[in-house]
Amino acid sequence: MNNLIVLRIAIAIILLSHGIPGMFDNGINDFGNLYLNQVGFAPFGVAIAWAIKISHVICAVLILFNKYILAAGAITIIILIAGIVMVHYPEGWFVVGGGRNGMEYNFLLIESCSLYYFLVSIFIKIKKQECCLATSLLFISKKFRVYLFGLDSISLMFSLTSVSIFDFALL
Repeated sequence: MNNLIVLRIAIAIILLSHGIPGMFDNGINDFGNLYLNQVGFAPFGVAIAWAIKISHVICAVLILFNKYILAAGAITIIILIAGIVMVHYPEGWFVVGGGRNGMEYNFLLIESCSLYYFLVSIFIKIKKQECCLATSLLFISKKFRVYLFGLDSISLMFSLTSVSIFDFALL
């Protein structure tokens, strides 16, 4: 998981830099009033705009600290896709250069988030398989010890329970 810290930091910086400035320069209120209210979200445009930007900040912090990453990723990706459909797609692909306000930035951020969540899910599956394997091996070794040393079933159950709790703590 530490190998992915650069990707986590990059995603968090992008989300924070996308969310925080508008909180201080009236950009969020303008987006809510001048865009969202005009395209049919009135009178909730400003509230929706604030919810979007606050979710960017909360999700960035969660991603940075590696907590609730699947939920944070799903929320972020849904918001970015909505941004592409509503705002950026009509402007074309390029953010700068061949166009203005296009969808390439959101697309790249969605791909970065998706890659991170995909890698995390693979890591979790591998970790669970390692824990199951470790539990099975310890169970076999405990049974062998019971056979060799004549341990009673209560001490065996206690030791297996502690192994299972240890395995889940690794996740």
